[in-house]
Amino acid sequence: MEEADETQFWLEIIEELKYLNHEKLEDLKMECDEIVKVMSSYKKKLSDNLPK
Repeated sequence: MEEADETQFWLEIIEELKYLNHEKLEDLKMECDEIVKVMSSYKKKLSDNLPK
């Protein structure tokens, strides 16, 4: 999850520097957002199932 979060950071920098066209960058950002959502969900499920 940390790597996906870092990827989002770098995508924002790439966007500011205009290294990629807008359409391609939006696709990458949406995919990265989905990965973060899925990983967050898994992390929550794992933490909820840990013994207390």
